[in-house]
Amino acid sequence: MKLIFTFVLLYILIPAQAQISVGVRDNKYAHITYCLHDAWSFKTEHSAFSEKMGYQYLRATIGYGKTLEKIRMDISPYLGTTWNGSFYNCGAEIKVAYTPFPFFKLYLNINPHKDSDYGYKTCWAAGGSWQVSGGIAVVAEWRTIPEYRMKENRIRGGFRFTCGTFEVTPEISMPTDAPAHTLRMLVSFNYTFEKR
Repeated sequence: MKLIFTFVLLYILIPAQAQISVGVRDNKYAHITYCLHDAWSFKTEHSAFSEKMGYQYLRATIGYGKTLEKIRMDISPYLGTTWNGSFYNCGAEIKVAYTPFPFFKLYLNINPHKDSDYGYKTCWAAGGSWQVSGGIAVVAEWRTIPEYRMKENRIRGGFRFTCGTFEVTPEISMPTDAPAHTLRMLVSFNYTFEKR
């Protein structure tokens, strides 16, 4: 009850230009994001692993983005660790998205990433989305950004379903250099609370 009261109070007090989003990334990471003026963002993620609390993962991200006509640029440094400190990682996502048409978007995401056990890797993702109808888009990307901790070569594809400010993205993640049994079914969703 206290958590609900706190959330409602924060929602009332935030500026009209700010938004709060909640959701889940890749089945495992719940997040809450505060975005101001469509530029600054502050996000906290927490894992939902089938592990004890000490081994759950917590990540904090501060981001800044700017839109210039058909191009959107974002940079989001992050720092994450488990509650018991068994490992940490840090890095940044540097993303450039290009929207040549309202129904079609391409993007490139560069991810310098350091893990306390696996060392430094430069990861990336390249992909796009095509809006096939009002609330349905086809999404696809090729990526090496870790879905868990290690860099992997994977192709992801699926759909994004949008209804107002609610988005659900079911995807299949396929390895390009590993046995097929490591294929994963992933679902992400996000809901943005609108100020009225």
